Amino acid sequence: MKLAVGLLFAASLLTAQEPGIIAGTVVESKTGNPVKKAVVSIQHEHEDGIGTSTDAGGKFTLRDVAPDAYVLTVERDGYVAAHDSERKVVTVNAGETDADLKLTMLKTGVISGRVLDVDGEPLAGANVSVSGVQKKKAGEAPGGYASTNDLGEYRAFNIPPGDYRISASYESRTGRPPVHMQAVSTPDGRLVHDTYQVTYYAGPVKIESGEELHGLDIQMVRTHAVRVRGRVIGSPGLAMVTLQSAEHTAGVEHSAVVRDEKGEFELPDVVPGKYTLTAGEMMFSGEQGLTASQTLDVGDTDINDVQITIRPRQKVAGSFIAPEGRKLPAGLIVVLASRSLGEKAAGGFAQVAADGTFTMKDVPVGDYDLLINATGSSDDLYVSAIRAGSGDVLADGVHISDSGPAPLIIVLKPNGGTAACTVVDDKGLPVPLAHVMLVPDAPKNRQLALWGDCKTDAKGACKVTGIAPGDYHLCAFPGDSNVYSRDPDVLKPYEANGKAISFSEGQQQTVQLTNAVE
Repeated sequence: MKLAVGLLFAASLLTAQEPGIIAGTVVESKTGNPVKKAVVSIQHEHEDGIGTSTDAGGKFTLRDVAPDAYVLTVERDGYVAAHDSERKVVTVNAGETDADLKLTMLKTGVISGRVLDVDGEPLAGANVSVSGVQKKKAGEAPGGYASTNDLGEYRAFNIPPGDYRISASYESRTGRPPVHMQAVSTPDGRLVHDTYQVTYYAGPVKIESGEELHGLDIQMVRTHAVRVRGRVIGSPGLAMVTLQSAEHTAGVEHSAVVRDEKGEFELPDVVPGKYTLTAGEMMFSGEQGLTASQTLDVGDTDINDVQITIRPRQKVAGSFIAPEGRKLPAGLIVVLASRSLGEKAAGGFAQVAADGTFTMKDVPVGDYDLLINATGSSDDLYVSAIRAGSGDVLADGVHISDSGPAPLIIVLKPNGGTAACTVVDDKGLPVPLAHVMLVPDAPKNRQLALWGDCKTDAKGACKVTGIAPGDYHLCAFPGDSNVYSRDPDVLKPYEANGKAISFSEGQQQTVQLTNAVE
């Protein structure tokens, strides 16, 4: 009798582990016609997914799927998933086949037209941007790019259905070597430089599934421009100077190569505004050269005396101090993020060794915040303090000068807080693959080492662990959006659907968030 019971128990275990099957059809939303060669894939939490392609009848089958909840996605060139088929959640039961899935896709569209100069003649080599109209709760909307041919024609394709703004920019090309254009005399006797400003199509355009919109012409508008002249100091060889808008707006990037020993450069046709000026030593050996950057306000008159000094990169070393008897989380990474909100590139990053030490090489001189990340960690350790000599890095950031910084000492404490998060849509249904961000309230919102984040699973749930005591905001936004979360102005729309929350040491809280997307 005992043997029979044991055999039945073993059989039940085998049945419980028996894989299932997911099958279904992918069709085009408007016509119901099958979509062949679509890639259907499933993913469990943060693991690698498995996928397959649809046949000529739009049918697909995923076999040997372990019982669990999965996020299902469908992709195909020339299509996007319809709303009801985006990040669809499917549950696989042991030994069962789910063959009734129907996924719908929308055809993408085309926007085309011409770009003309002020006299109505075609402009070759103009850049056209098709940008999704930002919704209050949306992330960065999809779009497209195109360049004009010799007839001034552009064609932006693979555009998902939606509302868009179309803009064109143009930088005059006068050949090589560069030609320095002289100023033009105006009727009142002034000498001015003119250039084409970023010019928008008359208004937003709406594109439906599979629609092709033609004849959307843009006639460029001229505007007053100035020259920026200056000198690069400290470069032993060739250097590249770049001027890029710091105002998160579309525009032309200006650049020049410094060839002479004096380090002089000239950037023509610069429209007034706020810019980031960058100078970097041009290296052909694969090594990191000298670099520098600074902000530059360009007004209505020429600038002739800019100086930018490029300096040797520095080595940044440091170590973690864990509580007695505790090990550091696996996969620990440290990143230096520029304190300038307009600069998204990292100054340096390093993997932390088992003994808690790390080293970053070739870090440019500048001011940084320290970001700490342990991928997939559920550890309760949190950052209690970061010091560089006598300096408080958590409060003041990391300052890297020509002499390099003092070693960074990062102190960890146990018993951090935990936020168990669930993200739902406006109907109360769970949202998979949403990005949850935990941001300290001001004045600690610049302290990236105190930030936390997680991505929801197929059930719309995830956890942020190792939370230092303090006041925070929790926000959720689409996992596929490109939200620049360090900018407080960008985060404001998401905070409306977020939650203000306070943590004491070791406190665990459950929070439900609304996904911030329309």
